[in-house]
Amino acid sequence: MRPAFAYAALLFTTAFLVYPQTAERPSFEVASVKVLADMPFGTPNIHTPDRIRRSTTLMGLVLYAYHLQGFQVSGMPKGPISWYTIDAKTNPAATDDQIRLMFQTLLADRFKLTTHRETRELNGYALVVGKNGPRIEPAKDGDKPAPLPPWFLAKGDTMIPLIEGQIMATAEGNGINAVTGRRVTLTQLAELLEQEMGAFVLDKTGLTGKYYFGFKCLQMNSPLQASDADVPDVFTALQETLGVKLQKEKGPVEMMIVDHLETVPTAN
Repeated sequence: MRPAFAYAALLFTTAFLVYPQTAERPSFEVASVKVLADMPFGTPNIHTPDRIRRSTTLMGLVLYAYHLQGFQVSGMPKGPISWYTIDAKTNPAATDDQIRLMFQTLLADRFKLTTHRETRELNGYALVVGKNGPRIEPAKDGDKPAPLPPWFLAKGDTMIPLIEGQIMATAEGNGINAVTGRRVTLTQLAELLEQEMGAFVLDKTGLTGKYYFGFKCLQMNSPLQASDADVPDVFTALQETLGVKLQKEKGPVEMMIVDHLETVPTAN
């Protein structure tokens, strides 16, 4: 959770998950890394208590391992994007944070990743209340979950307990996203918007409740126009549905700079 600060005190940071330098690095019990000839199709990722199989790019692996957004990483190798499958065994008691640290160890050992941190001034956004005020009301303790949005109705009410407390963006057609929040904060919305905007998004609404909402919007790089798709862009959708808006803002961002990263891993 990132609170809103006055600009003078603003420093956007996602909590870098790093292991203590004085402690032994956590690692997988066994891990194999396979370089794929092409983007994988039809091979699902697996995450069971004692096994993880993940097909991803190096950027995807770095972002997951360090719990970062793409705009916070600089210096990745240039050239064609390669895909990898990591198949690892781990302790069933390992937490998500511990697993991310294990992926950091794998990146250091198998891909020779070295990095440093740096603060840079970047363009981003602040999520603020629109001039006419918010259009949503916070959920109260004891309230029943709100009805599902139309794009979830086909899945039935069994979905309600599964997505309670979550926020997600789903593809609902070529170039169209549906954003669904189920009793979530606007800080959670800001964090989701970072992925779509490719920039930091700070929650400066001052609204502290938890909300139900859902809206469709064009993806940022959608080939469609709002007039043709009958779907607004994300800026309009936020104002019309929630009564909040994105305004441009600059601020210092803590970056992870990649000093060295091999694209061919060491042998299993």
